[in-house]
Amino acid sequence: GTMPSINLAQHQDKEDILLSHQYRLQLPSSPTQSNFRVLALLFYEELESRQASTLPPWVPQTTRDGRTYIVGTNDEPGYIGGAICAERAAMVQFRFLKRGCFRINKLVIATDAHEPISPGLLCREFLAGKDCIPWDVAVISTSCLCDKCKLDHEALFADSSVYNAACRMDDGEHEIKTLKTTLKELYPFPSPFTRLHAPESVSLGEIYCKTILQMNEKEKMLFDLSVSEARSNLSHDIHPIMFGTAVLFEDGTIATSHQLSALEYGCTLDAVSQLASRIKKNSSRPVLIVQTDQYGIAHAPFAPARSFLTEYGFGDCMVLLTKTCLENVEDIDQWEVKQVRAADLAPYTPAWTSCTDR
Repeated sequence: GTMPSINLAQHQDKEDILLSHQYRLQLPSSPTQSNFRVLALLFYEELESRQASTLPPWVPQTTRDGRTYIVGTNDEPGYIGGAICAERAAMVQFRFLKRGCFRINKLVIATDAHEPISPGLLCREFLAGKDCIPWDVAVISTSCLCDKCKLDHEALFADSSVYNAACRMDDGEHEIKTLKTTLKELYPFPSPFTRLHAPESVSLGEIYCKTILQMNEKEKMLFDLSVSEARSNLSHDIHPIMFGTAVLFEDGTIATSHQLSALEYGCTLDAVSQLASRIKKNSSRPVLIVQTDQYGIAHAPFAPARSFLTEYGFGDCMVLLTKTCLENVEDIDQWEVKQVRAADLAPYTPAWTSCTDR
C-alpha cells in the first residue's frame, strides 16, 4: 500500500534535511567574513507543462522521488553589508521561469550551527515579495548535530547510511533539531505593497489617501510628520514610492527622516534606519515609531530597521503599522491601523541576538 501522507511528508523532510547538509558539506569553501556556510533548497512544482527556460544558468535538480528543487548558498564580500544569503541566491534563479507557471512548496535550510537558524530578515522580506510563494509554505531550518550521540557535520551526513541508521545511544532515529515555520510566521505585517508592481502601489496609494483614519493625538502627530517627510523627497525618476518616518522618545522629543533612494535599489537607505544612530545614542528610549509613504499608508519598518530595533535592544518600542489581508491586500476595507512591539516584527531570531525573547 501507499505511505500515509503525513508519514510521507515526514520521510521527505528527513531526506531533504540530509540532502541540504550534503550540499553544504560539499561546498569547496566558506564565506570569507563569517566563515559560516548556509545552504538553501527551494522545492517547487510546475503549474504548466515545461515553461522552464532552456538557457544554461537554469539548472533545476530532481530528488529520487521526482520532486524538483533549486540550490542556493550564501556569500560575502569584504564589506559585510554586501552579503547575499542562501535563500535569495536560490530564489533569484526562478527569474528564468515564467511568472505564474510554478509555485514554491518548501524551503529547507542547513547551516554550520548546532541549532536551527531561520532565514534572516532580508531573506524573509525578499521571499515575502514573491507571489509564487504561498504565505503558509513550509520553512524548515535544521541543525547539523544529533543531540543524542553528538555526531555532526561529515560524521553524520556524509554517508547517508550513517544518517539513516539507528542512533548508537538508544537505537532510535538520530535527533536533529529542526524549526518548522511558515513565511507568514517569519515575516509578520508586511508592507501592503510587498507583492505589488510599482504602478499598482501608486494606484492603491491614490485610493487609500482618501481614507479617514482613526488615531489618537500622539499617533496623528507622528503620522503627519512622517507623511511630510515622505513628500519632502519624492524622486519619481528612481521609484514612485517614498517613505518618511517619525520617532517619539520617552522625554517627548521627536526625530524625523526619510528614505534616500539609490540608483541601485539595494543601496537605498530606508527611512527608519536613517535614525538608527540617533536612537542608539539618545539617553531617552524610543517609545513609538511611525513610517508612512507619501499617500499616508503606515508601513512596518523594513528588514534592516527591523533587525536594528530587535538586535540592539529596542524590541519594546511600539510601531504603528497597517495590518492587511494577505490574500487580498487591495481590499482596504479590511485594513487596520494598529500598534505592535518591534520585537513582534522579527520572530524566531537566533538566540545570540541581544533582546529577542524567542
